[in-house]
This record gives sequence, C-alpha cells and structure tokens, in this order.
Amino acid sequence: MQLAHTMLRVRDLEASLDFYTDFLNLREVRRKVLGDEATLVFLTDTSGHYHLELNHNHDGRDYELGNQFGHIALITHDLDAVRQTVIDKGWWYRESKPTSDSRYIFVRDPDGYDIEILQAKDSETISVEHANITVKSIERSIKFFQTAFPGWQVRDQGESDRKWLHFGGATDYMALEEARVDQPLERGEYMRPDINHVGFAVSDLAAVKGRLLAAAYTEGVTVEPAEERLRAYFFDEDGFEWEFIEYLLK
Repeated sequence: MQLAHTMLRVRDLEASLDFYTDFLNLREVRRKVLGDEATLVFLTDTSGHYHLELNHNHDGRDYELGNQFGHIALITHDLDAVRQTVIDKGWWYRESKPTSDSRYIFVRDPDGYDIEILQAKDSETISVEHANITVKSIERSIKFFQTAFPGWQVRDQGESDRKWLHFGGATDYMALEEARVDQPLERGEYMRPDINHVGFAVSDLAAVKGRLLAAAYTEGVTVEPAEERLRAYFFDEDGFEWEFIEYLLK
C-alpha cells in the first residue's frame, strides 16, 4: 500500500491556494471541475509522491471543523525563516517548547485547519534542480519536452550572446541554450566522455510513451520490464537521448 492523498473541504479556493502554494510552496499538479458541483485541486510537494486534495463545493456551503481531525505536518529546512514569514503576516502561531526534542510551529490555514511545520533534522540537502544543454533550436526542444510533460512551462528566458530559456516545473527544469555553431551532433555511443542520457521519473510511462510516439519521436533501445520499474528511451530532434522511468509499487 502507498498513501495517495488527503482531502480537505475548503470555503474559499483561491485563499486556500494562496496559503498552500505561496506560503507552504506546494504546487498544483491537477485540477478537476465536477460540473456545477465542485472543483478539486490536487497539490504535492517536491517528491510528488503524496497529494493534498482541496475540495471546493460551488453551492457556498459552510463547514465545522471536526474534533477528530488532528493536523497536517510538513518539513522545512529553515524553520526560522518560515516563523519570520508568519510573524510578518501577523498570523497566529504556536511554537515548540525549548525543552522539546524537535522544533516546530503550528499555524492555521484559511479554514482553520491546523498545520504543523517541523524543522528537518538533517543539516544539508542536495537535489538536482536543472540540467543545461545546448540545442540547435529551442522551439524544437520545447516541443519535445511539452509533448512528454504537458504541464511544463517557460520559467525564464532571455538573450545575450545567445538565446536561452528555462523550461520545466516548479522545482526542476531544463536550461536550454541555442547553439552558435551549426554542427551535427556526434554522439559518443557510451564509449567517449559524453553525457549519455538524462532520466526522468514519471508516474505513467505508458502515457508519456503514447504522446511521444504520436508526435513521431524515435524510441531508443527497448528495455524489458523489471519488478521494480519500467523504462523507455526516446531521442529528440537534436539526437539527445532521454530516459523515462516509472517506479512500481511493491
């Protein structure tokens, strides 16, 4: 079993999104409108493994907090900065006692739900934020990534001695620079020093493959399914190889 999501009923969807996305830095990954009945918005953290579902009913109904509900907890690597933000906003908060073996604060979202924010115990974290590649055509590369990941967007762009653009999600992206020398790509075939491929973890490999094949992108080597993961390789129009991995539940 794996936890999927927690659903909260909210009165004001935009106020709740301001709290959960702007303050808590969660990102919206999916939205579903159920006609005139309700709007469902799914949020996740940087891992993408667990979702918080905000359910906004369109009929304006009100809710009472159930005393059986406890709180939602998140981890931060800079609790002091979060605490200062809460103070600057003038929000109510409660913090851990100095004698506690963990540091945390409690705040409340716009509907009154208790949110605990814990200081991470590790002192240093490392994650891959972006990869930088030089391509023949940025527009052509965007087409490839947009096909694989329809939710990706342009984060930043500019032009100095060359055209460049950042394209991706909220916490990770591809930095694309347009080549100044028009020479064909000579791949090392995993023999010479080279970047062989970049891998992406995806939740639905079949969907990614279907979009890329429908857009006539070339599939690379076929890999037999394994117990713990599925993999597929595709080439973009510049000849770069990209790996897509779906990790399976045990």
